[in-house]
Amino acid sequence: MVATTTVGNDKGGLDTTYHKTVVVRTYGNGDIRLNSGGWKTATTKSRMNKFTPDNVHVWQKNYEWYVTIGETVLPFEDNMVFNVRD
Repeated sequence: MVATTTVGNDKGGLDTTYHKTVVVRTYGNGDIRLNSGGWKTATTKSRMNKFTPDNVHVWQKNYEWYVTIGETVLPFEDNMVFNVRD
């Protein structure tokens, strides 16, 4: 099966879907929701990093996932929501 990534609008937001999981959902107010769907893979992280603003980075250390937003580092949680607007 070939992995697919699609980007499309859904209910006022912009969704990035990898396989059948919306890995990044952006909203008009600057909120972003990240979701691995339980698939914490290098490709999932790659899609998240490609379709989020430059100041957002998903990475891992010692098998744990983290999100850096500007200067802030947070533990990754599925369906975490944060705002990237100033």
